[in-house]
Amino acid sequence: MVTLAGANVYFAPTKHVLAAVWGQYEGKHREAALYQANQLIARHIGVEPDDDATAITNRPRPDLAVYEQALHMLRATPFTADGKTPTRKWNNGRMSDQETPQGAADPYAICNEAMRLLQWPTGPHETGARITMMRG
Repeated sequence: MVTLAGANVYFAPTKHVLAAVWGQYEGKHREAALYQANQLIARHIGVEPDDDATAITNRPRPDLAVYEQALHMLRATPFTADGKTPTRKWNNGRMSDQETPQGAADPYAICNEAMRLLQWPTGPHETGARITMMRG
């Protein structure tokens, strides 16, 4: 089962380059992002993501995909890192978020890192295996 504790281990300062970004968000926002990311990844793969892999190199890794997707969702939403909602203002006759720039990432699209973690290894760069080319 994907948990906040598991995500906090994954985003530990010595293990992930964006650990400081993850740590900026309040626990309730991280939990909400994990829940939504879990639902999104479950719909994509057709089963509930689990963290039963025995090594980081086991692939695919839907649990790690959920963690990466949760971070993506937090970064792509109009909430600020301290959990405050942005001020809203009228812009050309409609309400808009000041904190969400035009062209910002869609929080409900599966991010590249999550997609990479959902795929099986496909080549020598991921498995360490050698491929011998022969001409016939």
